[in-house]
Amino acid sequence: MILITGASGFIGAQLVADLLANNHKIRCFVRSSSNVSHLKRIAKDYGKEGLMEIVRGDMTDEHSIVRSLQEVQAVVHLAAATSEQVHDKKHAWDVNVGGAKRLVDSCKKGKVKRLIVVSSESCKRKVRGVYAETKARADEIFMKSSLEVTIIRPTLVYGFGGRGLFAKMKEYIETLPIVPIIGDGNVRLSPTHVEDVSFAILQALKKNKSIGKDYDLTGAEYLTFNRFVEEIMSALTIKKKLFHIPFNITFFMMKMLSLVLKNPPITIDNLLGYKQEIISHSNLAKRDLGYKPIGIREGIKKTIFPTTNAKVKKVAIIGLGKMGLLHASIINSIKGAKLVAVMDKNKKQNEQLKSWNIDVPFFTDLDIMCGAMDIQHIIACTPPSVNRSIAEVCAKRNISLFVEKPMAASLKDAEYMQKLFKNKVSAVGYMLLYAPTFAKVKDLLNVVGKIEEVRAEALLSRVFKKHKGWHYTKQSAGGGAVITIASHVLSLLYYYFGLPKTVTAKTFYKYCEVEDAAEASFNYGGFRANLFTSWSKKGYPLLHERIIIKGSKGEMTVDDSSITLDMKKEEAYLKGATRIHKSEIVDSSDIYIGRDGYYLQDKSFIGGRSKTTFKEGLDIQNMINAIYVSASKKKEVLI
Repeated sequence: MILITGASGFIGAQLVADLLANNHKIRCFVRSSSNVSHLKRIAKDYGKEGLMEIVRGDMTDEHSIVRSLQEVQAVVHLAAATSEQVHDKKHAWDVNVGGAKRLVDSCKKGKVKRLIVVSSESCKRKVRGVYAETKARADEIFMKSSLEVTIIRPTLVYGFGGRGLFAKMKEYIETLPIVPIIGDGNVRLSPTHVEDVSFAILQALKKNKSIGKDYDLTGAEYLTFNRFVEEIMSALTIKKKLFHIPFNITFFMMKMLSLVLKNPPITIDNLLGYKQEIISHSNLAKRDLGYKPIGIREGIKKTIFPTTNAKVKKVAIIGLGKMGLLHASIINSIKGAKLVAVMDKNKKQNEQLKSWNIDVPFFTDLDIMCGAMDIQHIIACTPPSVNRSIAEVCAKRNISLFVEKPMAASLKDAEYMQKLFKNKVSAVGYMLLYAPTFAKVKDLLNVVGKIEEVRAEALLSRVFKKHKGWHYTKQSAGGGAVITIASHVLSLLYYYFGLPKTVTAKTFYKYCEVEDAAEASFNYGGFRANLFTSWSKKGYPLLHERIIIKGSKGEMTVDDSSITLDMKKEEAYLKGATRIHKSEIVDSSDIYIGRDGYYLQDKSFIGGRSKTTFKEGLDIQNMINAIYVSASKKKEVLI
């Protein structure tokens, strides 16, 4: 077993993924306050939950270190008070230097000989800050011990999920009108990608020739800080001016801020790194460890647009309104699926997403997102009028597509989308087909006998004055109450009984350019299904959907909470009323986020088993369109 101290950190998370991918049994040593959800997610993605343990402890607590070393054969030491955290000098010395002494003593007690230490290039500076000085002292302790020690000393480490300098510069580029640079920007650096650091650690664990040596790790090339920032801008397709701030002014300002702020935006250690150019070479690592660092452009691209486990189904979301955020919260709970990117025209939506603790690459252009990321499935939570253009992009790139209901703003667009996806995976978001009670009805239809009559309703108290927004325009939404709230009920009628023969309908307008209410009567041959819908009905603060099915043997009423069977005589159920609550139907293994059905709907789409592909979506669009045609022509129309 391998113990990783500081496993929840930036390098630690990458190392956890790589060790699990290589079937190593690992134990993650993290502080009591550390968030380990991302580590659990990594283990789940690789299907290696059984190979990972998590133990809580602290480098200032020797007892916790000793306990964590039971049955351990090697240690990778990453835990440190970093350059971002050295505002407390005493704590930094206790963690970095005192922690080194405790770890050496604990390894000796536990008879653990092998130790890989990840140090820092900053140890080589002539003028050292607290972080650099404590790391240098810790390295001395490790090398003077009798343990089998290898020291890995990377330059500036960057990669997806990292904090530090790269993340700060990316944020400045994306949010500020100009990009601030300390000094003239000509200082040279050679950033090291986190995947290269992890690779070197794995190789050091495998190769005994690394014992007693320290390895400098650099990137594939040295470049000026100005060019480093320009490469980030190029990858982001952003062009902004660089604004150079004299070093002495910055140093003085940060010195003052450090006196009053616990976490200043730039630490003195950071500034010392800007001022002192260190030229290192990774020749020894290349010779002993087979170290081959990636180029800066490839590394930046992997950082901004990361790849993920090949076995994981990669999902992106378009549109970060209420529904987009809901789907974003669901995806990562589906086994074997991972949210890898999001897209919205409004950049501010990215902050909303991050407030939900979801941090993935954000785009404002669909083509750029699809070109930059490896995406297999897209969930579009957009106005129906734009679904056609999204479908064109996805079909061209062979990406599975889910669109929120309705399928399109017009029957013509729906027909076009169906042709594009004739032999491809698709889905339309008719969620009620997965809701426990409504889904169960399909199995109970034979219980009530021959169908004689169906009544359906979709009611909401929303519109009592003129409203603005795409939901209330014919061009964007395709319609009003029928297409927006009744389409769910129409999907159920289609799911239960198929496509009706004809429809007679009326629409009612009061507040909007689209209909506020409608009634429709569908002819199924042996019976009729009558629908009433309104988003201007008082008494329904939440969307209310109900279907009553009258048969020769009894009557069945279903809504979101229950099914009620009223039988004429005892057969499969007792005579009279029997109520089946949804809690009696729900599978305990299912996850319910938001309203019942959303999780199962997304899971079915990603698994390629949707109940409403574009083929079924087109049929439901035909029913919607027929309502509008009938209401307009004031006569019964064929479907």
